[in-house]
Amino acid sequence: MDAAARTALEMRVLQSELMVAALTCGQRPSYNAFVTTFKPYLMRQGGQLKSFFVKSFGPKQGAEMLNKTVTRLANSASQNSLAVSTQMYCDSAAARFAVALKSTPQDLVLLARTNPDAASHGYKSCVEVADSSVANDKGISPEGMN
Repeated sequence: MDAAARTALEMRVLQSELMVAALTCGQRPSYNAFVTTFKPYLMRQGGQLKSFFVKSFGPKQGAEMLNKTVTRLANSASQNSLAVSTQMYCDSAAARFAVALKSTPQDLVLLARTNPDAASHGYKSCVEVADSSVANDKGISPEGMN
C-alpha cells in the first residue's frame, strides 16, 4: 500500500475503535460529534480506502475485501474492549474522544498513526514489502530486521 492507503487504513482502525467505544460505553454523542466534525475528511479517507482495494483486488473482489477488512477491524476493536475492565476501557475511550474532538484532520492522522493498534489492518506498505524482500534475498529473518 502507498502512504494514502496507509493513512486511510489507520483512520479506519481508529474510527472502528471509536465506534465500538461509543456502543460499549454509551458514548454515542461523542461518536456522532466525531463523525459530524470530520465527515468530509472521513468521506475522503473512505474513498481512498475503496480506491486502494479496487486497485489491489479489482472491483468485485476489492469491494468484498473492503467489507471483510472493515468487519475484521470492528471485531478486533470489540475484542480489545474486552481485554480490560469496562471502567478502564471507557475512561480511556472518553479521553480518546476528547483528544479526537479537539483535533484538526492533520492531528487526527497522527492520532491514528500512533494508535497502538494502527497496523491491525494487516496490510504492508511498499517499503515493508521491499525490506522483507531484500532481507529474504540476503537470508535475513524478519526478526533480525530493525
